[in-house]
Amino acid sequence: MLVDVSELTKTPGGEEVRKGTVALSADDLALAELRTVEPAEVRIRLRNVGGTIIVEGSASTRAVVPCARCGTEFPLSVEASWETTYRRGPEGTAGTVETGEDGQTEWTFFEGNEIDITPDVVQALSLALPMKPLCRPDCRGLCPVCGQNLNERSCSCETQTVDPRWAALQEFARKTKGV
Repeated sequence: MLVDVSELTKTPGGEEVRKGTVALSADDLALAELRTVEPAEVRIRLRNVGGTIIVEGSASTRAVVPCARCGTEFPLSVEASWETTYRRGPEGTAGTVETGEDGQTEWTFFEGNEIDITPDVVQALSLALPMKPLCRPDCRGLCPVCGQNLNERSCSCETQTVDPRWAALQEFARKTKGV
């Protein structure tokens, strides 16, 4: 999403609010399991602070993902916010990130009169995705023996396993019970 800042850069202390959409794909969000992704709804606030443009943004989208436990696909809403500081940079430096002398301050260079906020949207939404998306908090997952989705129905498989290091002790206990 390209944002024209030509008027804002002429107005120290100026502020603008913009809305738009950013088209996304599963590759953008670095989650191969995504089936579909809706375009992200984006709202940004731009401020000119002494020649530096501060962009505060929020984005939201919906995707269809498989549950990490049972594999059932479900819709997932993702919301994120971010803040990025931009400075006009020399030719060929657009998108380059630089850190200030204090080691804390960071800014991204832009060229001309446009700032591309797409990388910020993608990064913020990627970081907001859960590592293990669940269809519901109490998802029971799949039976490790037969593969039955335990949310749909139970199975009669024996799932209790004994740590092989304790197998000899369990065998001894079984034999001594009969004595």
